[in-house]
Amino acid sequence: MKDHYITDAESRDAFDLAKKTVKKDLKDPDSAKFDDNYIAVKNDGIIEIVGKVRAKNSFNAMTLNKWGMHINTKTHKITDYFLEQI
Repeated sequence: MKDHYITDAESRDAFDLAKKTVKKDLKDPDSAKFDDNYIAVKNDGIIEIVGKVRAKNSFNAMTLNKWGMHINTKTHKITDYFLEQI
């Protein structure tokens, strides 16, 4: 059961990694405003985390985007990732 429990530290670390990863794909990373109400769950050594971010697009308009990824807890590598405008 221990492998299914996500600690506060694991959740914060996953969110920090997610923010860095998402910012790399934004047109204006400095404009990014991440929603602190993200969801992180852990199952079999993989943290699945999803959330939302507002950021400027190519037309300088703020858009709402959904992001998500899987992070391997042993290697701290992202194994799956998406970012899409909603």
